[in-house]
Amino acid sequence: MIKSSIDFLKTLDRQRQLMMGVIKRVNADMGKDVNRKDYHLIMLLQELGKARLRDIAEFSGPKPIVCLHLGALERKKIVARETDMDDRRNVYYYLTVKGKRLAEEIRARIRDSVDGIFGNLAPEDLKKLSDGLEEINRIFTKVVGADH
Repeated sequence: MIKSSIDFLKTLDRQRQLMMGVIKRVNADMGKDVNRKDYHLIMLLQELGKARLRDIAEFSGPKPIVCLHLGALERKKIVARETDMDDRRNVYYYLTVKGKRLAEEIRARIRDSVDGIFGNLAPEDLKKLSDGLEEINRIFTKVVGADH
């Protein structure tokens, strides 16, 4: 039972701080050769396949900023784009072969980082953590909706 709204918000804030700590460690483990925004976009494109700027920005932030990062990745030959010939307003972005290789490297780095962070936990603690996070996500989805 929630004792008070203030206590609940303090608990949520503590949860946010702890999660940010994990994210900061993963980001630090990624190294300096790939910045956070780039690896986020690379992993998103790996998941989405070909995607329009609008769809990418839905997950990654304002279109102008996403466009700048995609342009930088395009110049590095990690991302390519093509125009929809049926509707020239649509431009699709996707990973090149080089981008797909980099996505696999990033995925391995993330896996190694997460293993390093949580690797000392007992299997039963990992199961409880995973189940608990899934339950928290289920409840928050009910409260704030699936699109958040």
